[in-house]
Amino acid sequence: MYNNPKTKNNITLYHNKTKTKIKKNIVLISSPHTFCVSKNVRDCDKIARIASKCLKKHLSDLNLNPILKLNDNLFRFECDLNRYKCRNTNFRKNLKKTFKKYKKFILIHIDIHSFPNMLTNHKTYNQDIYFIDDSKNNIPLYTLRLMRYLENEMIIFYNLKLKQYIDLNKTQIMSEEEIYLRTKLSNLNYKIFLGPIYGTNYYVQNDIQDEARIQHGLKTILIEFNESIRNYALDQLCKLISKWIHENL
Repeated sequence: MYNNPKTKNNITLYHNKTKTKIKKNIVLISSPHTFCVSKNVRDCDKIARIASKCLKKHLSDLNLNPILKLNDNLFRFECDLNRYKCRNTNFRKNLKKTFKKYKKFILIHIDIHSFPNMLTNHKTYNQDIYFIDDSKNNIPLYTLRLMRYLENEMIIFYNLKLKQYIDLNKTQIMSEEEIYLRTKLSNLNYKIFLGPIYGTNYYVQNDIQDEARIQHGLKTILIEFNESIRNYALDQLCKLISKWIHENL
């Protein structure tokens, strides 16, 4: 059915009938809560669009083929696109077509979200990143491996950043940046949320993940970024996620 032009990275295939290029080594990135209007009210995932584009850039730099699907016209309160009842929306229909068209060539699907930084007793809210998976006790091994990889690499990264910062600013008064870096090093803790959430009986329901995993047999990860994350930390995380995908999938 397909004719392989034998490119160096085996990135493209050609359909025999239509002669159109079919991408290979695809990383499908979806972000359903990126439609933002208000600057004062949190009506979307505020940095999900930025994080998605950051990840796309680093994947492209490694000669992978990211496909980006963002929501540009539907508020979350109108229909939460990560729920089953919203499968008939244009965003979900388009995403379904992409799943079906490229599923043989998709290395992994990543669903990107962001959350507001909140000062609570729940440690997760103070982290730069966390993972959600609704497969309960059967968390995919690749998700766990990515988490461990990020944790190890980010400890090194924060240590180097802190050292650089202290070397440049030899002062006894800690700046906001230095406090941030020290806090991260003392409380670096990546999370996977399994249902129930926060001691309730409510289980997370990531229908986009369910569709990708159950109906199309794809590897899929949902990642949440803290909306107060520093730019250099966001960039580093996207770079590391891309590197891990490139080296392990």
